[in-house]
Amino acid sequence: MSGLHRVIFSLCLLAVLPTAVFAQQPEPPGVRAIQIERYLVQGLTKSFLGYHEEAIALYQKALELSPAAPAVHAALADAFLATEDLQTAIFYATQAKDYAPENLYYHQQLVQLLKDVEDLDAATQTLESMLALFPEEISVLEELAYLQYTRAAYDEALALYQQLEDRMGIQQHISYRMLQIHHQRNDVAGMEAALRKMEAQNPENASIKRNLAELYQQNDRTDDAIAILEEALQVDSTDVEIIVPLARLYEDRQETDRAEALWARTMEVSGSPEDAFARASHLYTRASDNIDTIDLVTRLLEYAIAQDPSYTEALILFGTIMFEEHHFEEAGKLLYRAVQVNPKNPEVWLQAAAAYLRINQSKQAADIADEALLLFPGQISLLRVAAYGYMDAYQNTRAINYFKEFLSLLEKDNAHQSERSELLSALGLLYARTKAYEASDNAYAAALELAPDNAIVLNNLAYSLAERELRLDEALKYAKRAVEIENLNPSFLDTLGWVYYKQGEYKQAEQWVSKAIDAGARGAATFEHMGDIQVKLGDRSAAVTLWNKSLKLNPDNEQLLEKINNIQ
Repeated sequence: MSGLHRVIFSLCLLAVLPTAVFAQQPEPPGVRAIQIERYLVQGLTKSFLGYHEEAIALYQKALELSPAAPAVHAALADAFLATEDLQTAIFYATQAKDYAPENLYYHQQLVQLLKDVEDLDAATQTLESMLALFPEEISVLEELAYLQYTRAAYDEALALYQQLEDRMGIQQHISYRMLQIHHQRNDVAGMEAALRKMEAQNPENASIKRNLAELYQQNDRTDDAIAILEEALQVDSTDVEIIVPLARLYEDRQETDRAEALWARTMEVSGSPEDAFARASHLYTRASDNIDTIDLVTRLLEYAIAQDPSYTEALILFGTIMFEEHHFEEAGKLLYRAVQVNPKNPEVWLQAAAAYLRINQSKQAADIADEALLLFPGQISLLRVAAYGYMDAYQNTRAINYFKEFLSLLEKDNAHQSERSELLSALGLLYARTKAYEASDNAYAAALELAPDNAIVLNNLAYSLAERELRLDEALKYAKRAVEIENLNPSFLDTLGWVYYKQGEYKQAEQWVSKAIDAGARGAATFEHMGDIQVKLGDRSAAVTLWNKSLKLNPDNEQLLEKINNIQ
């Protein structure tokens, strides 16, 4: 009950004040009754205006004149509630209820306060005592039933709702609550009974029939599910949420003709491509996690696109759905088609490129980003895809150009140092690939200056120096630091082992590369490294075994094939 409603109720009590105030004691002289009424009226006015402390003082004066007046105790309970002193409010509400147990309102006031402090056990006990005092009060029975439901006392709640149904007849809201209880108890028979009651009350409500069909499907009652969906279809022959599950059920039973007739009906309902798209968009927004809905949405979008191949919105929605369903190649094709029709949305370009990245088609992703950058120069997200995509595709020169542009933009925006450091590290790697070693070393040095503890930069620089057999003591320092930062990274462990190999420390090299393999480094380079180490340790047979493992993973490695042939 809101504060305003409490005040209004208390004001209404004034009409019967002499009787209410003195219900439990001999009536005092008229002057006292008038004085009590004055204090109450003044207190209620103060409460209405928000001056609750002043109201409490006036109520206390009234209570001094009539300590057993339930209306005064009730007014004090409301005032203390307004000051957020709930425990004192409960005390006075209890007093009001005890002084006038025949008055339903005082019980209701106490129940509400107990619920406010979340003392649901006490609220339940109070409602149970109310039900004993007022057995004909339907509202008390309903409130007790709902409270037991919220307390998860499902057996008690169900019994009370059954009492309500016995007294009131079948009511939709009671059946619905009983359905919820049966669901919580995983009582399939109870759920069916509740839904059947609801259906009997509303035979033209197709949604109830759909829920009943879903229950049957979940419990492998296919025939019953089909029967009730057919009934629902008689109620609404255009409801796609009936048509789709029914079509799928017929498909499961190999009744292809019936299924196809139903699918065709969804297309008839769709009308124009715009209608089909609108329906698909609405359904997807409402229930994108439902497999039946996704099935219908994709069919509607296919229909719309078949009718209008340049329908951009349909292509984008279809591509987005395919992306979310992890059908990335299809998503990429659809989204790229969309930007060919309407190239004005950079986000669609980006998602098309991202779809190809997800299936490791780095060159395709980078080409899409490259094309988009002609329209949206300087777009950071597109630059990132182009740069890393071309790097992954070993299009080194193009990747270098994009990384430089990317870095230039970040420097202007004063971006975070760690991100700039990672870009410089990537440049270092790309320069090393193109044998521009001075530029590579400069990029790595700049990267470390920005982020001295960037493990990727430390590792890459160490490996670059080791490969060139330059500044090996410095390379060892970098490799060790990278492993300290990420001691379970297999690539970093392999690099540390490779630096030791280049220093001639073959036992140390074997130890660290072995750790790398144990940590998950199962690439061609790691097996080749371990093979090289075994040669130096005198175990040629082990070396050949490891090199063959490497060659299996990278059959184009002609230098490795030459090593294998020369050692045998």
